[in-house]
Amino acid sequence: MTYESTLRASSLFHGIEAAAADSLLKRADVCCLEKGDLLFQEGSDADFMCIVLEGTLEVVMASPQADRRLGIVGPGDPVGEMALLLGGTRSATVRALDPVVLARFDRAQVGAIVESSPALRAALEAVIHQRLERNRITQAVQGLFGDLEPEVLRYVVDQLEPVVVERNGYLFRKGDPGDALYLVVSGSMEVLAEDSDGTERVIAHVRRGEPIGEMALLAGDQRGASIRAGRRSELVALSRTAFERLSLRYPHVLMGITRILVARFRAVSGQTSESTRLCRSYAVLASGNGFPDLTSVVQTIVDSMPDTVRATVISPGLARRLVSPSGTNAVSAALESWIDEVESRHDVVFFLPRATEREDAELEDAAWQSLCLRRCDELLLCAHSAGDGALNEIEQHLFRPEEVDTPSLRRLLILHDADIDVPRFTLKFLTGRGVTKHYHARTGSTSDMARVARLLTGKAVGLAFGGGGAKGIAHVGVIRALTERGIPIDTVAGTSMGAIIAALYGAGYTPDQMIAQIVKMFVDLNPFNEYTLPLFSLLGGKKPELASLQTFGRFQIEDLWTPFACTSSNISRQTLTVHRSGSLSKAILATTALPGITVPIIYEGEIHVDGGVINNLPGDLIREESAYLITCDVNTSQYVTLQSKRYPSPWRSLIQRTQREHPVPAPRIGTILNAAMSAGSMHAAARVREISDLALTPPVTDVGILDFKRAVEIEQRGYEYTLRVLDEREQNAGVAPPAGSTV
Repeated sequence: MTYESTLRASSLFHGIEAAAADSLLKRADVCCLEKGDLLFQEGSDADFMCIVLEGTLEVVMASPQADRRLGIVGPGDPVGEMALLLGGTRSATVRALDPVVLARFDRAQVGAIVESSPALRAALEAVIHQRLERNRITQAVQGLFGDLEPEVLRYVVDQLEPVVVERNGYLFRKGDPGDALYLVVSGSMEVLAEDSDGTERVIAHVRRGEPIGEMALLAGDQRGASIRAGRRSELVALSRTAFERLSLRYPHVLMGITRILVARFRAVSGQTSESTRLCRSYAVLASGNGFPDLTSVVQTIVDSMPDTVRATVISPGLARRLVSPSGTNAVSAALESWIDEVESRHDVVFFLPRATEREDAELEDAAWQSLCLRRCDELLLCAHSAGDGALNEIEQHLFRPEEVDTPSLRRLLILHDADIDVPRFTLKFLTGRGVTKHYHARTGSTSDMARVARLLTGKAVGLAFGGGGAKGIAHVGVIRALTERGIPIDTVAGTSMGAIIAALYGAGYTPDQMIAQIVKMFVDLNPFNEYTLPLFSLLGGKKPELASLQTFGRFQIEDLWTPFACTSSNISRQTLTVHRSGSLSKAILATTALPGITVPIIYEGEIHVDGGVINNLPGDLIREESAYLITCDVNTSQYVTLQSKRYPSPWRSLIQRTQREHPVPAPRIGTILNAAMSAGSMHAAARVREISDLALTPPVTDVGILDFKRAVEIEQRGYEYTLRVLDEREQNAGVAPPAGSTV
């Protein structure tokens, strides 16, 4: 076969006019490559394309670990046509696997002929589209089976059937037959577990290049879990029949599946600490009216990312510079393929669905916005506190029930002027938006933006405080020590006294201000001397209510700078209540209402008392959102003893104290009630300490629950203890809590 016959047999020439084919063939320059020679390199200018006449080329993409082979190009196949037609630079490196002969066509020559021949353009686009789709599948296959020989790789790819699952659609459900293995080509699949009440919850994600259903396929068993698409996802299926053919023909490919099974077993059994990088993607939209430049806000978040997080922004302008916005299938496939590569190289991707520069207007259309929404895991809505909170036109459109491809997971970032004391009226921005989490940040505040960045990327540091009366003042010392060491606190939770400290931190109080406020609440006001007729409690409820109102009356929980949660025990229903929104003053009253000592709180029509009855160390509430969880428990030893065969007479003890005698040491009513109240939650607290990355237990066992006059001393104990623990962890194990941007 002559070179001309090889060229004419190329898919590039199918169906085009004879004149266009002849004109293109006349302009071909024949060139040769030796084995290992580069045809072009990733990132280089696209100034020519080729058709292979003899030999084979491999298309590879550089990665930090090792180059990944995207595909093989043989006789009659075009190469380099993508960047030439679509614009931009080379997206991969091409080199010779053996001696190669090529027909080379320069950009100007091809461009002129393409412009005059719609059939040639269509043929080029068809080749590009097919090549891109096959490349995406090839990468997924190599992620499972490793670097296969060209013949084997081609055979495996030919056995696969494409599958598309729309957002929230099910690939299969638990109990379905395990009749196929799936590979994720693009998107994100969710592994679901069913709670006792039938509610499904996400326990894992499966991303690009990872298999689904290999265990059931190998065992011939039913599906052990349901799999749902977190966003629109493209997969390929390898049926049981095709898998058996593959196993017989190329037995060594089973090693790829074996590696996956071993890796998953080790991860589940805790034999490895390595974590798979999973890209989280956000579509960023302005929320409300009058929001400033989104591009600068998103770039500030990216610049504030922890050092270990790879983040990037995909804007309409960037997409336009990389791919010509012609709206063809080839362009769409090129965009999808390019985004796949971006996601594979980053931990977080922010999509800007709306153009913000005049020259980007041509990509500011429904198709681009639809692509961004389809590709993202969550929405990140950005509002300014000066706005009215009303849904803007885009939000009204996206939040309609029929918009099934709009992510149901939505986060809200509210920006404030730099001089604002505490956020206000957050509820107006939450109403009607279905927001799952929200964050506050001051304009120009690097620490606020760094906190937002960590929360968005799953790198947050969580801090949970237990109850314990005056013992809990040690929590303030913990905060001071962590702050001095540069360890951020991104989300807080607390019970009883721990909730008070967490709320003060969330409101922006410094440790010195916290101590001053605690003295005002518990020493100056002294709510523990308000005795009353002991029908409902030993103490009255006016002073505790006044103390809570004076300190927290101007705050709503959703207005706090730092995400906050506290607990109370609903004794009407015998359940735990978690407070994440609403009146902070009311929540604090509920979580600190010591049963039998202070008046129970009526919260939403039901009776609530101290959260320590059920959950005295609520680290479990923030474990999922905290990459590093720190807990502080001041109630670890509630063993009350008495060196006597019977309890002493209270009158005798009082007389002995009056006469300066030494009465028999016995736990008093506060200690007894506190120990009895927390007995039921001690085991739960122990489990929380086990799941903590750093479990602190300051030495305050000798402090009484009402020893608030010792506030400065107790805070100092917590401070010095925390510093010692941090120093010991760093010196002995080389492990310390993450500091600053290195989370």
